[in-house]
Amino acid sequence: MTSIPWRALQIWPNHEATITQHLHLLGVESYYPARQNQSRWARHNPGRYKPVPLFPGYLFARFEYSERVSVLRLPWVKLVGDETAVIPAVEIESIRQLVNSKLGLFTHYSLEPGRKVRIACGPLTGIEGVVVEHKGQERILVSVELISRALSVELDSAWLVPLAA
Repeated sequence: MTSIPWRALQIWPNHEATITQHLHLLGVESYYPARQNQSRWARHNPGRYKPVPLFPGYLFARFEYSERVSVLRLPWVKLVGDETAVIPAVEIESIRQLVNSKLGLFTHYSLEPGRKVRIACGPLTGIEGVVVEHKGQERILVSVELISRALSVELDSAWLVPLAA
């Protein structure tokens, strides 16, 4: 496993795919979590889906702080934080698992205080997050604290194991 840290980049919303392509040309690994939504014209073209970013205006890139100059030369790109502002690889992997699970995801813009839990069974076993309540349903949040954004998924509370406070 690589030791190059993940960092958050703030970009112009709706330019996630373009910036990702530019980063790829620079040799920088990047990721923008997205769900597949039917586009407006899909009614006439069944099966057409468009990726919709879960964190509009942000993407994640893996590079050393010393390599930031080439990344920041790209148009519409700004680094979130300083050289110590890194995102743990486990947070990126948890987000990838959530997106790949095809469960109903919701983006949250601020984190509510709550109990830390680990998912004990099902397709998301091992992911840790915070329990919140939304319209009477229990959800688990998996957050990227650096950009103050999180994803949530609705789960059966029997799947959750409380972690020590």
